[in-house]
This record gives sequence, C-alpha cells and structure tokens, in this order.
Amino acid sequence: MRRKYGRVQLGLSLQVQRALFQQAVPAAGSYASEVWGLRKLTGAARKGRARLSTLHVQFLKNLLHLPRSVATNLVFRELGVQPLELGWLRGTLRLYNQLAHAPAHSLHGAVVRADWEDACVHNIKNWAWGLREYLRQLGWALPRDGHVLPELDARVIMNAAKAREQACWQGLSECPRTCPTAHASLCKYDRWFAPRPGPRLGSNPYVTLNLGLSRVLKLIKFRLGCHRLPIVALRNNNVPRAQRLCVKCASGALGGEQHLLFECPFVACVRAQFAHLFTPGCTMLEFMQQRDICGVACFILACLKMYLAPTVSNVP
Repeated sequence: MRRKYGRVQLGLSLQVQRALFQQAVPAAGSYASEVWGLRKLTGAARKGRARLSTLHVQFLKNLLHLPRSVATNLVFRELGVQPLELGWLRGTLRLYNQLAHAPAHSLHGAVVRADWEDACVHNIKNWAWGLREYLRQLGWALPRDGHVLPELDARVIMNAAKAREQACWQGLSECPRTCPTAHASLCKYDRWFAPRPGPRLGSNPYVTLNLGLSRVLKLIKFRLGCHRLPIVALRNNNVPRAQRLCVKCASGALGGEQHLLFECPFVACVRAQFAHLFTPGCTMLEFMQQRDICGVACFILACLKMYLAPTVSNVP
C-alpha cells in the first residue's frame, strides 16, 4: 500500500491525486479482505490489519498536507472517501452471498456451511463468527441454527454500516460559535463548510478547483480549521475559546472564519471587491455553497493573505 501511495505524484492537481489515490491505495489495502477483513485476528495479524486503517488515514492527511490531529471524519467527508473497513465489509458480504447460494456439490459452499455451523454451534471464532459478530454490533439478530445460512441483504447492511460511521454528525449544536469545545470542529464543518450531497462520492467542488495545487490546499485547510486565525492559533497556546478574539479589530468577536469573511473591518476592502458574492441574509453555509465557487475561493484566499500578513512596524 505504501508503494501504491508513492506513485500518486505530487504536483498534480488535487482532483487527479485523489482519483489516483482512490484507484490504487484502497485496492492495495483491501486485497483479499473478504477473507480476513472481519475475521477475528490475534497478535501480529491483528496489529497489521489495524495498521492498514491507520496508514490509509495518514495517507489521506498527507495528501492534504494536514497534521495528524485533524479529525479523521472531517477528512473523509471533505474528500468524499470511505474507511477501508466499509470496503472490507462489502467484500465479505459479496463472498458470503456467493457461497451461500453455491450448488450443493460445491466444495466452497460446503466449506462456508461448515464454517457457519462451527461459529453457531461451537462458538469457534472463525470467518463466519467474525461476520456474525460484526452484524450483531450493527443490531442484526441472526438465528443460532448452524445448519441454515440466512439471507443477508448487502444493500441494507451497508446502509446500516454507513449510518454508524455518520453517527458523529448527529446531535451537533446549531451554532458553531457557541457549541461545546469538544465538538467544535465537527459542528463548524457541518454547519458552515460541508459540501452538498452529490451524485457520487468525491463531488466536493472545492477539491476540483483549477487554482493551482498550493492555493487549493490552503483553501481546504481553511475549511478544515487548519489555519492561523486566532480561534485556532490561540487554542494551541491553551487560551480558553471565549478569549480567542480577533487581533485585527476592536469588535471583541471571536477571531474565527465567519468573523473574517463577514464582519472584520480589517479586510473590508477585500470584501468590497467581492461584493457580488454577498446577498442579504446569506448564511455561512449558503455563502460557501453558492454557484461562484471560484469567486468564493479567491475571496477567502485574499482575506487570509491580508489578515495573516506580517505587521510592518514604523519604529526605526
């Protein structure tokens, strides 16, 4: 998997890098996973499987030049990718359904039936036991009859597994400015930056912008809360969230993303240049999702450049 990731050439557009990554890395990290993906493993094998998931996430963060501290769920949602484990589940269900419907004289069918009986009757922690345990954790009630292979609706099970992965986005506060600190990054992304559901995964328009790789990466970092605005920079200095105020104006407002784009007088001249992007009553989410995505991106980058520029002292 490392070799596959190394072939994703740097310098290409983020859209191309993501496409190459999706073609190469998950496939390498899921080879034959229908056999070992859900199976109960021990020792080095178990650590090796966990390492695959960790590497997958690390590679995604490296692709965006993000620190490891960024929440994994943010990265998955921004790039429109899924955890390796969902691919492992999909492959296991496909194999199960193929073997469950194998002819009576099929050797492979006989093997899976024996595996299922051992898991149900003797509680042997084999391949079938791993699948049953995963389904149990999803809330599936499977019969204990080891002589009958039940029908497994792969589509329904996959939807349940995806819903469990998305559970972290449920119950978030409505306002990112006042939400509890523990969920601030998820709440802010969900309420302000999350892309609209597209016809396919990876349809985030900000990833496909043709602005040059370095500028797109800077924009993605802004969306994911990896910037040097006070709301983030002062957090790293252990300053309480309520005290991370804007350092460029005297408004007493939190020095965050919404204040920079909508309120801060320090960048009012930039805001005036992009006045066509602002409509009466426009919310942060509506602003980020409007049709002129390129204009929004250029406005954000211009604001960041002006706000974060070093202060020139007049003292000789």
